[in-house]
Parts: sequence; structure tokens; C-alpha cells
Amino acid sequence: MRKWLPPPKQWRATPPSPHWSRPFSALRSDVQHIQVPCASAGDIPITLHNTASHSPTTPLILWIPPFSFRDGPGGYDPASLLPPRWLQGFPTATLNYRWAGLFADSDSDAGPRWPTPLHDVVFGWQWVLNNLAPPDLGRRDVYVYGSYLGASLAASLALTEAHGHAPMGVRGLVAYNGVYNWTAMLRDHPINKGREMEGMDEGGSPFHLLKRRAPLLFREPANLFDPFASPTLFFHTSGLLVPPDFESEADTSAYGTSEFTAAVDALSLGQQQQQPKGETPLEKATRKAYLTFPPRKSSLRIPDALLLYDPPPASSYVSTKGRKREGKPARRKYARVKGDTNSFESQARHFAKVMVRSVEMLELKDRMKWDSTYEDPDARIEEAERRVKLFQVGEDAEDGAERGLGVLDLNGDGERVAGAWLRGRAEGGGDVEGV
Repeated sequence: MRKWLPPPKQWRATPPSPHWSRPFSALRSDVQHIQVPCASAGDIPITLHNTASHSPTTPLILWIPPFSFRDGPGGYDPASLLPPRWLQGFPTATLNYRWAGLFADSDSDAGPRWPTPLHDVVFGWQWVLNNLAPPDLGRRDVYVYGSYLGASLAASLALTEAHGHAPMGVRGLVAYNGVYNWTAMLRDHPINKGREMEGMDEGGSPFHLLKRRAPLLFREPANLFDPFASPTLFFHTSGLLVPPDFESEADTSAYGTSEFTAAVDALSLGQQQQQPKGETPLEKATRKAYLTFPPRKSSLRIPDALLLYDPPPASSYVSTKGRKREGKPARRKYARVKGDTNSFESQARHFAKVMVRSVEMLELKDRMKWDSTYEDPDARIEEAERRVKLFQVGEDAEDGAERGLGVLDLNGDGERVAGAWLRGRAEGGGDVEGV
């Protein structure tokens, strides 16, 4: 498979060709290109593959590519982009988006940045709902797949459009090597404490590149705290203060007195608030708190999810092979490994952990009212872990250093697992053995 990006010294050269997969369809008549207007902000291309040859009730795959189709000199031609080969056989809509910065040489070269990709995805999704929905009272399931930058967008779309009773809605998510909490790129994040920002990751890894490019992908640090960019933050607060820039620590001087906090509380709540005993104003401001997501009165539900990731580079890899995959509570199974570094693995594990927690503690506890099965805590955890899966792809840690910058799409094992997972849900085949 082709490399995801050229070696570091060639980053200014033309980025990789998007032709990383075998042809999706041998019939060009199965491909349609549509320009979708985004209000007054231009338009985006959506490409349909094999939709005309399937029933309008056949499950639809929404593919969000790994990077922007219009990224300065790094943009690709959407008409030439082919979906991954493991999606072959499914009707697929490719939702292209604009998100500059990944291949830009400098800030001045960057084009549309966050939140432009979010707006593009929203307009694209609305077009899909309006034009590919089944007629009359028909029902159509949608499964979203994204990798790298596309994984963040796919995850936020899946979490906010998984309406269980909607005739057409997101039923499942497949994400590969995603960043689900961009605030972990900031110096103040706990995972970076005691580490130098430079050299925490292998310099040539895709994860390191995304971390280094964050200032070009986002306009300001506050954008990293947007849950649509960092979908983990749908489930809990960040526990961080917004820093003045991407490299500095946050200014905590304003939190030095309780009078400041009291004044803020008085303005926002209309009354004086007492601090919890023993808690300083700074501790209150940076306290991480879980949020109720989905909201209790919402029709949203946590979609079935398969989160795939490459292991960290060998120098920072912490083996988890000895741990059992079944029979452990979700909180332990998906907990961050001691000594772990910020990586695609740690991002996937924490994202899975908060989704499992939501299914177990909100959805299934509520279902106990009419289903006694879930009165058993182990039954709730088992069902939550069945809904949210983790899978490591790529070579073992010993071989990871030889992979250079990694591959753009899934390897053979990843394709096998993702394809089986998707078929199992779209065609009613059940769960995938070994995941």
C-alpha cells in the first residue's frame, strides 16, 4: 500500500495521490458527481458510487476521506477519488470537505480552516437526507466511515445524527486513526505533563504530523474545545483552560482569588455561589466533569462503533497483549495504559471508554425499567462493549518503526475486520469474531 505522506523532507512536495484503492466499480455509469451548495460559502462535491444499482432501502455508506479535497497545493480532484476497496459492494456517498492546513507551507498559505469542514459535512449530510432517503415509509440505515481528519468529522456526525427512530439516520460508525480530542495536543493536557512537547511522538508518524499541523488546521486554540472537532468532549468537559496560543500554557493568574470566581458566578447565575470546601477557584475551573450525552429527552442513541488504530511507534509503545479482551468491566478494558503517550491508540481507547460509559450508565440503566436483563451490571457492560469495539491494526510494535509514516488506508487485517463488522450490521450477520 502507498505511504500516507511523503518523508518529512518532502512535505512541501505534492502530497500523495488519492488512488490508493482498487477500482470501486468497473462501470463508470455507477458513478455520479454532484456539486452541493453551502449557502454563501461556495460548494462541495459529493460522489455517489453504485447507488443507482441498489434499492433506496439498501444500507448506505457515507465515506468522509482522510483529508481535504482543497488544501492549497495539496488538493486532490474529487472526481478521481475512489472509496476503499473493502467498501466494495455497498452504495457509497463520498462526502468531500474543505479543511486547509495539512499540506500548507505556512499560515499564509492556509485556506478554509475550522469550522469550514464542519459546515461542509452538515450541508453534505442534509443533501444525502433530502435526496437518498427511501420513499414513503421506508427505512434506510447509514454507516459512516472516516480516517485521520475524516475520522473526527465522521465521529461527530455519527454521534449527533444517530436518531434511533428516524426513517434514515446513522446506525454505525467505523473510524480509523482518528483524533477524537484535539485538546490533548495542548501543553496543559494531563497526558503531556512531565514531557517535552517536542519529541513526544516519533517525528515521522502521521499522529505527530497532525499534532504539528494543529495551528494551521484550526484558527485558534479555542476551536480545539469544540465537541464537533473533539467528539470526546460531548461526554465530559475538557478540564483545561484555553491557552493564548497553541504552544503556551494557559494563564491561571485570573483564578487566584475567590472574589473573581464569585463575580463570574454572580454574573452568570444571578446569585453568589459558595466554593466546595477545600476547592480553589483554579481547581473548580479545571475540574473535569462528565456530561449527560445523549441528552435524556433526545431521540439520539450511541451508534454501534468500530474504532481502529495503528499502534504507537516502538519507542513509545506499551504492550496490552496480555490483557483479556472479555469479562472485564468497560472502565478497565478501555482505560489508558499506564505510561501511554498521546497517540492514535490512546485517542481511540478514551473515546471508546466514554461511549461505553454512556451506553452502560444512561441508556441501559434506563432500559432496566422494562427489561430486567440489564439489572445485572455485568450484562450492561457486556452489551455496551458489544456496541463499541476497538481493534488494533498494523504490524506489531517491533515492526512499527519500519512502517515510516504509515499507510493511508487499512491493511489486510483492518479491511477484513472492518468489512466483516459492516456486513454483520448492514446485512444482519451479527458480531465479528475476535474483535
